[in-house]
Amino acid sequence: MFTNMSLKGKLLSYAGLMSFILLAVGGNGLWSLTRVTHLYNGIAEVQMPNVVASTEMEILEKSIVLDLHALQDAKFGSDEFKKFQDDLKSSYAGLADAVKEYEGIPFGPGEEEQWKVTKPALDAVIAFTKSVNQLFLEDKPSSLKEAARRMSEELPPLQAKYQKECDKSQQIVVDYAKKQAAEAKSIASFSTFTAAVGSVVGVLFALLCGFFIATSLAKTLLEIAGRLTSGSREVASATDMIAEAGTELSASSTEQAAALQETVASLEEVSAMVNKSADNARRSLETSGKSQEAANKGKLAVEEMIGSIGEINRSNTEIMGQIEQSNREIAEIVKVIGEIGNKTKVINDIVFQTKLLSFNASVEAARAGEHGKGFAVVAEEVGNLAQMSGNAAKEISGMLEESMRKVQTIADETKSKVERLVVVGREKIESGSVTANRCASVLEEIVTNVGQVNQMVDEIATACREQAQGVQEINQAMTQLDQVTQQNTSAAQQSATAANQLRAQTGEMDAMVGRLSRTVQGAGGGSVVPAEKPTREP
Repeated sequence: MFTNMSLKGKLLSYAGLMSFILLAVGGNGLWSLTRVTHLYNGIAEVQMPNVVASTEMEILEKSIVLDLHALQDAKFGSDEFKKFQDDLKSSYAGLADAVKEYEGIPFGPGEEEQWKVTKPALDAVIAFTKSVNQLFLEDKPSSLKEAARRMSEELPPLQAKYQKECDKSQQIVVDYAKKQAAEAKSIASFSTFTAAVGSVVGVLFALLCGFFIATSLAKTLLEIAGRLTSGSREVASATDMIAEAGTELSASSTEQAAALQETVASLEEVSAMVNKSADNARRSLETSGKSQEAANKGKLAVEEMIGSIGEINRSNTEIMGQIEQSNREIAEIVKVIGEIGNKTKVINDIVFQTKLLSFNASVEAARAGEHGKGFAVVAEEVGNLAQMSGNAAKEISGMLEESMRKVQTIADETKSKVERLVVVGREKIESGSVTANRCASVLEEIVTNVGQVNQMVDEIATACREQAQGVQEINQAMTQLDQVTQQNTSAAQQSATAANQLRAQTGEMDAMVGRLSRTVQGAGGGSVVPAEKPTREP
């Protein structure tokens, strides 16, 4: 990966590695100094104050005991007695301050657990001394004797226990301080060794990297110089080929220009044919639009005819209803005629009864003789009238029966004929409706097909327009290509001129490569060997 880096990248990497080594050595020294300072600060700020506070508590405890011993010989109420009492109060206050100061300092490992044992022992001694001092303050022979006994018998074990635990606490602090001092010394030694080794390794690594970069840079520059030499020779060879190719390109450009002119003429003919096709497609689109309009009109007419047939069907239905209503009215007339016939039968019965009465009256008049002749004449006239009424009633009955028969016959025939006509009319209307629906369906299909034809003709017209536009663009492209061909002819001539200039620049490149070789290898370094042409891997 390092060989593929640029010169700038290699130099920056070298500077970065050197900076990293310096930072590593400096960082290690800074860390070691910080750690050693922290350890010694712990000794100075924690362990030493703990030892001082513990020693101060021990001294004050002994001072209290000495004051109690001195009180045995002092007279109660004397100045000496008061002085010892003041010393005791001062010692008790100082001891309380020392305990508070000791507990305010951070404990080291195991120190807090030991203090939980030492403090009760100290409290026991203090409580004992206060109780003994109370006996001295009573100023009684028995109290003084009891105080002396307790101080000689009970105080030594309490003092011994406290002294033992106090020594343990101080020893824990001293041991931890020694451990921290040893760790600080070890870190300082390791830091010194690491700094020395890092400095030596850094110097050696810097020399090695500098040698490697210088060698790699010189090798790369020499390789580049060799390839430049080889490239200049290939360029010189290529200039000759470019000159020959320029001559051939000029000739082929002339032939290509003639072919392009023929192609442009053919494209103009194609453009005229495409424009004619587009015009025909436009006319077809107009004709198809008119056909679609006519088909739409026919569709509307058929829809109107279907509506009219429906109206006729509804009118026939209404006529049938009116005929049925007329039949019902004729039936009512027949019913009335029937009732008249019934009344005529009643009249016939009355006539019969009248005849019977006339006959009976005639018989009775005959029996009366002369007295009944006038009544007989009346009876005879009544009989004649009854005969005439009967005849008229019979004639009326016959006429009514004939009227009923004719009315019924006419009604039945009319109903039958009208029903046949309505049935035939319905069949015709249904047939007409089916035919009209077929016409509407056919016209709908025609309208759809015409619409599709319009769409296709429109697409054809659009395609023709696009083709015409494409042919026009091709004409423009051919015109541009003709211009490019002419430009190629001019460029071929310019290439020949450029090849001559390139040959001159090749000589200048060889001179610059020589300067680069002398810069890298020195004045006596020799000439640059042309590099082999690199082959591409498959």
